[in-house]
Amino acid sequence: MVCPPVLQLQLRRSARSMSLWQNLDVVQASGLLTQLLQKEIIMQEAMFELVTSEASYYKSLEVLEAHFLRNPVLINSLSQSDMHFLFSNIEEVMKASERFLMDLEHRMEKSILISDVCDIVFFHAVEHFNVFIKYVINQVYQEKNYRRLLEGNQAFRDAMAALENHPCVRGLSFTSFLILPFQRITRLKMLVQNILKKAEENSEREANAIKAHQQLEQIVKECNEGVRKMSRTEELISIEKTLEFKSKSVPIISHSRWLLKKGEVQLMAGPKSTRTMRSRKLYQPVYLFLFNNLLLVTKPSS
Repeated sequence: MVCPPVLQLQLRRSARSMSLWQNLDVVQASGLLTQLLQKEIIMQEAMFELVTSEASYYKSLEVLEAHFLRNPVLINSLSQSDMHFLFSNIEEVMKASERFLMDLEHRMEKSILISDVCDIVFFHAVEHFNVFIKYVINQVYQEKNYRRLLEGNQAFRDAMAALENHPCVRGLSFTSFLILPFQRITRLKMLVQNILKKAEENSEREANAIKAHQQLEQIVKECNEGVRKMSRTEELISIEKTLEFKSKSVPIISHSRWLLKKGEVQLMAGPKSTRTMRSRKLYQPVYLFLFNNLLLVTKPSS
């Protein structure tokens, strides 16, 4: 049965109210509910949830774009570099999400009885979802620059307060919108996993769900690894800034280096015969930085 065009419009505008596939007027009028086995109805619900949740997610992205990213007052309060740090490649993420949603909608246009969605998930995860990795990795800078702007930019702070009080954001903060892409990838993985559990063994649906789940798992893994590397680099930069004498032969900042532990210890000095006297003069404070491939011994500057 062909899905009427009005349903696609509903998917984007009213996804929150469309909780169940079997409650759709077109489904109830089709007679499918009396023809399908209960396990197939459950599968339809699982696939429909993926589609409607994607529509709801995209609707939230549109709020981020139209209400925040395109707001002239906010734009005028920020430099071009601050805009880039704050919003990163969110426009690329939106384009990828829109393409994905359109393909899901086209699948439902073909028939209200959904054949599959995981094949679409797999294709887009391979071809287009790499933009999510870049966005999530840059979130380290997003959060840092957002805090910096709130503290030091009065115009930005005032503009943001007004935007967050607008009814269209439904009481959500700006940062709640910024973290949507990573939340969506992890949520999508769970939705695919739910479909996989309900798929018939050795079926095409099961095979597609397995491939989609594995690909999404890889994306989440790369996101987490990228964030971890970025945080490590940020920590190395912070440490290097505290050092007065830097060794050019052994640079602190390296992609293959990360901090394991740091802390102050007391270094014993002076003749061995006097070390048992516990004189304060015999002990010098030193600060150790233990990296995975380097031990750095420092002392407070005089």
